[in-house]
Amino acid sequence: MVSNSPCPAYLQNQRLRSLWLVAGLLLATAARAQDIDPEVRRVALETAASGDVLFAQGDYVAALGQFTRAAELVSAPTLLLRQGECLEKMGRLIEAAEAYRKAADFAVQDNTTEPFRLAVATAKVRLTTINARIAHLELIVQADQPESVRVTMNERPVSAPQRQTAMALNPGQYRVKAVAGSRMAIADVILEEGSQKQVTLRLFRAPAPDLTPNFVPAPVPRLPSSDTRRRSSHQDTVGWVAVGVGAAGILTGVATGVEVLHLKQELDQHGCVNSVCGPGQRQDVHTYNSLRVASTAGFIVGGVGLVVGVALVHFMPRSQQASRKRLIPWLGIGSAGVAGAF
Repeated sequence: MVSNSPCPAYLQNQRLRSLWLVAGLLLATAARAQDIDPEVRRVALETAASGDVLFAQGDYVAALGQFTRAAELVSAPTLLLRQGECLEKMGRLIEAAEAYRKAADFAVQDNTTEPFRLAVATAKVRLTTINARIAHLELIVQADQPESVRVTMNERPVSAPQRQTAMALNPGQYRVKAVAGSRMAIADVILEEGSQKQVTLRLFRAPAPDLTPNFVPAPVPRLPSSDTRRRSSHQDTVGWVAVGVGAAGILTGVATGVEVLHLKQELDQHGCVNSVCGPGQRQDVHTYNSLRVASTAGFIVGGVGLVVGVALVHFMPRSQQASRKRLIPWLGIGSAGVAGAF
């Protein structure tokens, strides 16, 4: 935070800066005084000096306005440098870098004044420093028809060419929204200085899961025949196989679910915020999504298998169950006994 009552040393430094700026303007305009109206030169000097005072007071918005008006009257790298300093203080690093770039590109000739040379050299150093502080964000849109997706960032449209490369942005908080028909994906991301992040927006139309049982028990007649008993045995076998498949599916869903939770904790520890991860975690994010799908599929297959298997085994007719073990008494001449069918 900048105090409204700077210390004497700071004020002295600001006075030197103002004198350096004013001297630069005087020397610049003196070299081509025949091209600049004296009144215009006077107004430019007063406007720039006013901007210095506002900058020292911490009013960077008003100072930027003063330096911009002075630059419109007199073209000087010193004024471009001061505009960049105001923008940098306001957190507008992209615009500040552009102002420093213009000052750094200012043509230096043999008769260029020393203040101009110093301003150009300073702008080149500031440009290198500020470029390292600019954040970058890569947007990945996954949809059935990507060309029809509308993307906005903080309610401002983002074109398809902009999404093809990582965008240079000022540090801050952004809300990215993608819309395709009735489907929508939203992601919130915070960009720190110099950070590089990636946001994936998925808008695929999810198909409805198919929960139709694969096996339907066949009706069993009341009086079983040999063919009926074979069908009943087949039904019983299929039922137990379905139960086994269902149990395996449930175990698979539980195992992969535990792994998904473990991987989610690792991603959170490595800096993922609101499901937004950096490019270094791209492979981990892919593995995490694959395991989630596998876990869900395991639970679905397991549930269907258990339901079908229990239905086949439990609802087998009692007469068929009894036919597997029965005792039949018999009586003959001088003998008697029991015959069994197992």
